[in-house]
Amino acid sequence: MNKADGTKVGAAQEGGPTSALDQASPDAVGILPPQVTGLPRNLWGMAHTADVEALLTAEAAQDLPALQGLLITLLLAESEPPADAGGNGALLLARLDKLLSIGALDQARALLDAAGPTTTPELFRRYFDASLLIGDEDKACKLLQDAPGLSTAFPRR
Repeated sequence: MNKADGTKVGAAQEGGPTSALDQASPDAVGILPPQVTGLPRNLWGMAHTADVEALLTAEAAQDLPALQGLLITLLLAESEPPADAGGNGALLLARLDKLLSIGALDQARALLDAAGPTTTPELFRRYFDASLLIGDEDKACKLLQDAPGLSTAFPRR
């Protein structure tokens, strides 16, 4: 649609964030829907992915159980990815890394199951590590046996 001066209305701004419409972003994966968390689906809004990652991975005092519970809820929430998410799953990986670093192994494993642990080698590495720590390495080993390209690391293989 054109204005009277010939400029287009509703056209995407050049240089703005873009993503494929037919491909779901891995950053949207979660296991807790907004109805359960009480968090909005557009949780990250117009935030930049790098800023959200930095905030999630920053060391924070985990002394208060209520804050840790809220953090885990935030990390497991289903939400739209940030506006500039490129579909590479960087925010999902940061969420998983935070869950693993605070010892929320079962929650990390559930999020990995929802994301599809064999989707990328990066996801599989975290799945394998969580499986070892939980004591359920047989399933991870079977997945690796069926798809050896998921890891080139000799110790894992």
